Amino acid sequence: MHIAVVKGSIRDCASYAELETSSGYDAYIEPYSTQEHLAERCKPGVLYLNIIDTQSDGQLGFACLVYSAARQTVELRRIVVKTPNQGIGQLAMVAIEDYVITYLPATRLWLDVLVDNSRAISVYHKAGFQPVESRVTPLGEVFIFEKQIGVQNQCHHG
Repeated sequence: MHIAVVKGSIRDCASYAELETSSGYDAYIEPYSTQEHLAERCKPGVLYLNIIDTQSDGQLGFACLVYSAARQTVELRRIVVKTPNQGIGQLAMVAIEDYVITYLPATRLWLDVLVDNSRAISVYHKAGFQPVESRVTPLGEVFIFEKQIGVQNQCHHG
């Protein structure tokens, strides 16, 4: 399977809402309605990416990123795949990181994950993310994971 990520559009918001409620993610994220996805994507720095199979052009999921130019960071706010446990999440993480390195001048990618979401934690570890702290949120205790990115592509002239 060949996976890529491409910018989402307003037309995709209904499928995002459907994916969040049909894939068992409600235990780990608070599902958004179509209207909430529409409102979210209009906020500064928010970017939705569709996870696609490049051979069939089929949508396999989506990711919501939040870019902070001031901090040169990208938060991976949501990642949802249509069919968990198929390796799609792992491949999507690589594609998302490649996208960020190519299009956003960021040096750090980070995310939070509920401490009992072992499947996601495993994917993040395999993608090179490291836990840096834990916090208590309204949804429960989360680990903050981060990964330094893009540094190897920066030129330093002396």
